[in-house]
Amino acid sequence: MKKVIAFCLVSIFFITMNIQSVSAMESQQEKEIVDLLSEVKYSDDLIDTVHENGNVLKAIGLYFQMIDGKDMSEDEMIMGLAELFVKAGWTEWVPVVRIKHLKGNIYLISIGYAFGTQSSSLYVFYDSSYKKIATGENGLINIIDYRLADDELGVIFDRVPGSTAVEPDFALLRKEKGKWSVCWTPEGKKEWLAMDGEIKFFGKDLSPIEVRGSSFALALPETKSEKNQVFPEGHVGVHRFFVGLWEKQGCAYVRRTKLPANASFYDKLWEMTEPSTYSTVYEFLRRLRVGEDRKAAELASISIVEKAKKLGLSQSRDLEGDLIYYAWAIPSGQVEPPEEELKTFFGSISQEEEVVFFYRKIIRLKERGLVQEDVGTQYGAVLKALMPAKMERTHWRIVDIERLRHNMIGSRDCFP
Repeated sequence: MKKVIAFCLVSIFFITMNIQSVSAMESQQEKEIVDLLSEVKYSDDLIDTVHENGNVLKAIGLYFQMIDGKDMSEDEMIMGLAELFVKAGWTEWVPVVRIKHLKGNIYLISIGYAFGTQSSSLYVFYDSSYKKIATGENGLINIIDYRLADDELGVIFDRVPGSTAVEPDFALLRKEKGKWSVCWTPEGKKEWLAMDGEIKFFGKDLSPIEVRGSSFALALPETKSEKNQVFPEGHVGVHRFFVGLWEKQGCAYVRRTKLPANASFYDKLWEMTEPSTYSTVYEFLRRLRVGEDRKAAELASISIVEKAKKLGLSQSRDLEGDLIYYAWAIPSGQVEPPEEELKTFFGSISQEEEVVFFYRKIIRLKERGLVQEDVGTQYGAVLKALMPAKMERTHWRIVDIERLRHNMIGSRDCFP
């Protein structure tokens, strides 16, 4: 019994000494962190004060070392770091941070400004080091998702959270000789279209990645002559949407495709296009305008192509040299023809078919740079959904097209 008591007393002694030792070590680490932060002459310039200041970033690295092994939630980590900034005399403002604990001593952290009006940065912290992944604008970078697979890390994030145009981004990192570095981003990849869309991982590893986005990313000013732009696609209104699967090959991603390597950019876009009546009409008119009649016939027929050309739908400029675009939404004062009037042009329309309308939109370039828009001629297209073959996506085919009315502002009884 005495031996048991003696053993317990010795154990308590060593546990107490260990706790005191750990506490002393933490106090010393905390002092180092506070000392580093105290030396910073901070101002409202976040880049100079935080992102380009070695003391601040070194202090954050020491903080992660200090809490290593502790059972802390990410919110507790954020609060603990903020308290150290305050202890160091940061009374006017404290950087806003968002922390994701990945595994062991690996952390993702985004650092921004308290008022959300300056650039932010996204880092990976590990051991006593760090690596900047990306810089954002006007707000705290949002970490959407990540995948850590051995010595590789994929991060999906939003550079400009709260913006009207959401555009998630991606970075692939690799650890070599103990250091993390960014080895691939989609910058410069025209087929990587994520504007107003999303990026997501498939499965538990880093490949493949699905990227979905809208045609707003491709929009050009209406006053620019571009045959491939049929409908001006601003942020508001109908869009085409594109989906691509990107597979990891070494330290890069390549989009999965059935097209040859020398395929045109617009063929690649069509391969990625989500089926809709709008996207079919857009692509049909685009092919007509660039003189690709055979390809246009793939979305309709040779007879429909010839009919559309007689209606002037292959033109990108009128006789006066003004630009021709098309509007999908019904302009103010115009209404869709009733069903009995549609029968005059198209005859009976089956339940599998859908009638859609679009309008010619002439951009007249006047003196002193003034731009006037004239929307007058209305067209109707009848489309039929194609049955999917071998589990491919269902697309639409144009089975008829007509000019329905001319200069129909506020009137429904003047047909061509």
